[in-house]
Amino acid sequence: MACSCVFLLNGKKRLIRIRYSSQIAQHRALRRQESEAASRKANEQFADMEQQKVARARESTRRIREAGKLHLQRMRTDRARLEANRLHSLHEKEARLEALRDTVCFLL
Repeated sequence: MACSCVFLLNGKKRLIRIRYSSQIAQHRALRRQESEAASRKANEQFADMEQQKVARARESTRRIREAGKLHLQRMRTDRARLEANRLHSLHEKEARLEALRDTVCFLL
């Protein structure tokens, strides 16, 4: 309960409510609870953001690893293809040399 009093201040009437100490204590307790709830909510939001950051970092790392694996696989495939082409070209050159040798031997 509060007590209301009217005072004359600078020629104007002012209504002033006076609270009892129990009301003040209740008011402070309510404010403290609100402050704690707001702090708890902020901490939870911060923790959620941190978890999301960690999840994004893990996902990014996973993608980078997958991209690296794909890159290595492509490099191996390309290397194998180049080696096969080189061998094929080498066999063709050997076959041409053999044909040329046969032609030269035939002409001699």
